[in-house]
Amino acid sequence: MATLPIERVEIWQVDLAPKVVRTDAIQSFVTQETPLVRITCSDGAQGVGYTYTIGTGGSSVVALLRGHLAPKLIGRDPGEIEAIWKDLFFYTHATAVGAITSLVLAAIDTALWDIKCRRADEPLWKVAGGAQRKVPVYTTEGGWLHHTQQQLVDEAIAAKAQGFRGAKMKIGKPTIASTRNFQRHFEKAIQYASGKPIINSRAVTENARRIVSQKACQSINTDSVIATASILGIVTAAMFIHHRFFMYSPLSIAPGGFANGDPGSPANCAQ
Repeated sequence: MATLPIERVEIWQVDLAPKVVRTDAIQSFVTQETPLVRITCSDGAQGVGYTYTIGTGGSSVVALLRGHLAPKLIGRDPGEIEAIWKDLFFYTHATAVGAITSLVLAAIDTALWDIKCRRADEPLWKVAGGAQRKVPVYTTEGGWLHHTQQQLVDEAIAAKAQGFRGAKMKIGKPTIASTRNFQRHFEKAIQYASGKPIINSRAVTENARRIVSQKACQSINTDSVIATASILGIVTAAMFIHHRFFMYSPLSIAPGGFANGDPGSPANCAQ
């Protein structure tokens, strides 16, 4: 059964400064630029989605949302999540699959799923099929390249005490030997402090080996840099930011055009 159509789309960007310095071998976390999308249906049902960058590209995400994709949502059935995703993906085929387009699609997709879950009054894991009630997670907060070994050990022990089964440690020392040596000392410290290491050391070694192999094929001096962005991958968790934290007025999109409004009472441009 079709649900009531999408009537309004609002777009914000929230800039969140990191509380601590975050750097790895190739980048620094300058600011979390957080574009948000709030979709409202004709019956008042709403869903919120977000995406983020670490300091660049946020305005481009907002521009693509505002100028191209958000208007395409007006009048659509929010329950047709897969169809909407496919239509928007095809519409942006000239820029897909690129980071900016992917971030925009993610924000819209999340907002649509939020509507569906709120209508059903069920959590996402159930609405998505209920394959399993829980999944193991690890923490990516910590393990930064500029931290001392003791800081890394303390962070890993604290993560374990909080219930995490793994912790992410960045690598990127000047040479393979120094990276491996740092890893060994870190593992020994963890084992001494907790009785059991929680870092996947084989992934570190394999990543370093692959990077060197790739750079050797490109005739690049492999001793100059060893960089990797992730050891175990990325875990994405949904979050909701209340409107009182919004730094910019929402941009309401509806048939008839655009209008800026107060965050507490968004303008409706429908004619």
